[in-house]
Amino acid sequence: MYNYLLVFSLFTLLIVINEFLFYITFRRFLIKLTNSDVAVKILKILVISIVFLFISCGLLRLRIPNYSFISLTYNITCVLLVPKLFLFPFFLIINIFYLLKLLIYKFRKKSLPQNFSSRRRKLLSTLAWTGASLPILTAGVGLIYGVENIKRRYYEISLLNFYSELDNFRIVHISDLHFGSFSSATAFQKLCDIINFQLSPDMIFITGDFVNYCSEEMEPYLELLASLQVRYKKFAILGNHDIAVGGEEIEKLLTAANINVLRNSAFNMNTSAGIIQIVGVDFSLDENTNRKNLALAFDGINEELPCFFLCHNPELWDKFIASQYPADITFAGHTHGGQVTVPFTQQQIFPWEKVFNTDKIHGLYKQNYQYLYVNSGFGTTTLNVRIGTMPEVAIFDVKRTQHFI
Repeated sequence: MYNYLLVFSLFTLLIVINEFLFYITFRRFLIKLTNSDVAVKILKILVISIVFLFISCGLLRLRIPNYSFISLTYNITCVLLVPKLFLFPFFLIINIFYLLKLLIYKFRKKSLPQNFSSRRRKLLSTLAWTGASLPILTAGVGLIYGVENIKRRYYEISLLNFYSELDNFRIVHISDLHFGSFSSATAFQKLCDIINFQLSPDMIFITGDFVNYCSEEMEPYLELLASLQVRYKKFAILGNHDIAVGGEEIEKLLTAANINVLRNSAFNMNTSAGIIQIVGVDFSLDENTNRKNLALAFDGINEELPCFFLCHNPELWDKFIASQYPADITFAGHTHGGQVTVPFTQQQIFPWEKVFNTDKIHGLYKQNYQYLYVNSGFGTTTLNVRIGTMPEVAIFDVKRTQHFI
């Protein structure tokens, strides 16, 4: 189960070490470049202040989840601190070389040169500040642009057992809303407006993680959740964060917002053409629990009728669904699409395959007659930064086909 304090503590330790390396690296540059202690003192105060705000706001979010100033401050500190983690190897190598150089000069009984030439000083100054600011600017653009630029991904899916009378049946899929990661409801309001006024869905699927750390985070968003317009019904399942803070409470809030919560169960939805089966399971990392939940949820499912499956963790598709259960399309989330990828390439930076026990991190996958879609999600958790992977809403137009390719 997700343990925020443990994950946050590990990231904090890494960030503190990285900021220390950053400080001692740029301290030497500033002394040599400016010959002034003032710049060094300003750098020191800035580093300590930003780290302090990151830690304090990160912990206060547990106590005061809907206080916008805390969320906004935390988001800003994430933008200032997290991207510099990519420079960790650079800072480490620079300081190792410096120590080696210091030992060599000490062995030769010589002192290190304290000043650069004016030309070299200007060049190094430009390179240093550019290198330090570039990842921060990238993250800042990712944070601001990501909130304002929700990706719409359109797919056409052909199924052998679907109803021809319902051709272009539209499913809208969103995931990992993580309401606790936002300082206001503005971003989610924009998502709701896109769904209500531009997409005209027949069904809406939400594949878990409505909150980060407590159910109170949902309060400012319940009215918006209830306002989502759909021809038939809205369905949701619970993610790891939802289960951790109290699945029953989250279920109650979602039900009040007119959302059907599937907890290891199935729903037969009547349409003018026939029944569509929607199956959903709770998040679990325990393999035996997943076996029981899936057996319970799929009990009585008719293989000749369309079946859509909702789960939070795409790992289930690899281990169970694609080989054992008659789910035509599986909808999942959990991975945030990697959350931090090389911009414009979707290339993963971190080895998420090891973290999530699957190589299906984002996008549409197919095996024989079955599909899996892994949504990159909408919100964030622990570190509120998205780079390269924007929040998304996925749109599926489902139709019948006579020949499956």
